[in-house]
Amino acid sequence: SFRIRRGEKVAIVGPNGSGKTTISKHFMGLLKPTGGRVLVDGIDTRKTSTRELSRRIGFVFQNPEHQFVRDSVREEVAFSLRIGGMDEGEIARRVDHEMEIFNLKGLEDRHPFSLSGGERRRLSVATMIIAHPEVLILDEPTYGQDKLNTVRMMDSLFKALAEEGSAQEITLVLVTHDMKLVAGYADRAIVMRQGSVAFDGPTSSLFLDPGLLRDTNLEYPPLFELSRALRERGATLPASLLRPEDFVAAVRELQVSEP
Repeated sequence: SFRIRRGEKVAIVGPNGSGKTTISKHFMGLLKPTGGRVLVDGIDTRKTSTRELSRRIGFVFQNPEHQFVRDSVREEVAFSLRIGGMDEGEIARRVDHEMEIFNLKGLEDRHPFSLSGGERRRLSVATMIIAHPEVLILDEPTYGQDKLNTVRMMDSLFKALAEEGSAQEITLVLVTHDMKLVAGYADRAIVMRQGSVAFDGPTSSLFLDPGLLRDTNLEYPPLFELSRALRERGATLPASLLRPEDFVAAVRELQVSEP
């Protein structure tokens, strides 16, 4: 059992087969619980259609092509707004804005399947975020992506949220095995192990439990390992440094305070 609160940035992690994707599909009603309950804003998913839940929750699949339904990038981005009955002028304005944020300008008339892996991933996120969901679930968002494409995609996502004024309101759920992504973007981590919750707490606390990481085949993010190595050599750095900007700030302070 666990509860995810409005506005949280949560990562659900664990080894293959631990139940990460399975539990996330329950949030959308793609799977129905055979025991217990899954509630979304108090609504029992067993008694609610996936269509109704999709008005609140955006789900980005591990393989982006599994969610593409139109023949052009522009039509794909506009799809959810159009079936919602939005005015065509407003649709055009919002689609152009979204294409700009997600670096899809110039690709409007391309078929989604003709895009590169990074472009397809950004398109899949754009199609969900344009509908202003209350919850956004990203299932293995770094799958098949290099670091540059991952950073572009996540930066575009947070830029879109900030411009819509919803960065503090939307609930973001990252289902992933990529601990660099967890360290960089999630404030809370839920570790799944054989269908059960093995850990639920601040992301920084997860990396202070080497036994749990070993038992669940999770790796330390490189920046955490660098910080630990520097501490072992005498640097007075905090144990919870996970993001590059925090690491740089701590090192600068160290340089000022140490002779």
